[in-house]
Amino acid sequence: MSKNKILEAERQLIYLLLNNKSLVSDWIDSDSEIKYFDVQHRPILTAILESYDKDVLLTRKSFQEFIKKLIIPIERVQQQVIFNDCLSSVVNENDFPLLLSTIMEGYLSKISLGAIRDFGKNREKKGELFAIKQLLGTFQDLETDASSGKKIIYQDIRDFSKERMKYIDDVRAGLVKDPPRLLCGIKEIDETMKIGFDVGTLTLFCGDVGGFKSCMMLNVALNIWQKGYNVLHVPVEMAEKRMYDRAWSRQARVDAEKIKDPFKLSKEERDRLEEAQKKWDDEKSKFFVMQKPDGTSVSAIKRQIEKYLPIFCPRLVVVDYIDNLDVDKDRQGRHDIEISDMLQELRRMGQELGFAVVSGAQLGRDALRRIRRAGASRDQNAFNSEDIRGAHTFSTDADNIYVQIANAQQPNSLLDIYVVKARDGKRLFPNGHLKATLLITPEIGLIRSMADLNVPGDNVLSQLSETDDDDEIDLLDALD
Repeated sequence: MSKNKILEAERQLIYLLLNNKSLVSDWIDSDSEIKYFDVQHRPILTAILESYDKDVLLTRKSFQEFIKKLIIPIERVQQQVIFNDCLSSVVNENDFPLLLSTIMEGYLSKISLGAIRDFGKNREKKGELFAIKQLLGTFQDLETDASSGKKIIYQDIRDFSKERMKYIDDVRAGLVKDPPRLLCGIKEIDETMKIGFDVGTLTLFCGDVGGFKSCMMLNVALNIWQKGYNVLHVPVEMAEKRMYDRAWSRQARVDAEKIKDPFKLSKEERDRLEEAQKKWDDEKSKFFVMQKPDGTSVSAIKRQIEKYLPIFCPRLVVVDYIDNLDVDKDRQGRHDIEISDMLQELRRMGQELGFAVVSGAQLGRDALRRIRRAGASRDQNAFNSEDIRGAHTFSTDADNIYVQIANAQQPNSLLDIYVVKARDGKRLFPNGHLKATLLITPEIGLIRSMADLNVPGDNVLSQLSETDDDDEIDLLDALD
């Protein structure tokens, strides 16, 4: 498509926007943006939007006032000539959809050709891999522009208030069933999350390598699934079979190592594994495990979810985990910006497609050294987003952040947890401390609230120290 044809389409569309207020409204509600137009037409479009905000059409006189902002006199003259050209580009208003489509096609063509030209330059100057990543990033952005249905909606707060009041009255009258706050079944976490795992939220669990991050995310996912909600689990690093075995071990209360070597299983344990599968068969909700997509960037995962969204219909998506994801855009060594890009895209994905997102991240070395030096005084320590490896923007981009560390006295039985951030929630646990302690059974990958033991907190350590691994699993069976 020639540049002259695209410029003509832009002038004709502007003619319609200068003469029809309802079409200005349609243009605002469409996916079209000012950046899709040639730079020479952008001042007129901006002026059209400013006039529309005042509930009037842009006139020649008001445009002359608008371009007084331009410092260079020749630019003002050029804009007056362009305004005249647009005003004389008579076109039928029924051509409005066609013009929008033509302008979008022109924009996509221009950016695509520019990206291909840049690919050759980048390959010569910065290497093949950098050039490919930049090219892919540009085309992914174009795909988003071409398919995006995002609209900015402005609503008077008084209208919103009326809607909310009606909603509250309808709930109280039984006309509307208010959906429950989605919780994960681990009391210490649930009580610090005021909004729970709400649609569009991003929750992160952070810890050391081997610090039970994947274990925590799997527990949260399984708990929510067994509450009757569809869950999609994306094990970026872990093989699907290994993830399934972990979940199976937890459900059946059978040591995961024995599942790897079936000859070690007793008949009772084998029967428990079968019983666990039967219980899963009875679940009405679905638990999907995504096979590793082609590329493990957020955009690649999102494309797969969008493709199969009618099948998945997830209420929760778990991405295990941030540090294992590929970047969509190379920020030339700025890992903090790359991390921020991924977090924002994860959160947007949940907002757009209708689910909560859970993921994990690693703690930095300095934070780990500090907490280990604290020893028994850990409950006086607090974490912040700077303690998470890779970016200080975690607290900005996530809704809920938890740090988890193996307990200093019972590292194989207890897991200390801290709140870094809980949007609209609180950083102190119900015990009044910055730290809470969870019960963990590594052999079966189970994490549970200490409240499930129903014993005073001071007796937990002594009880666990006197209990061997098999007795502990039996105790958990009894609690079920």
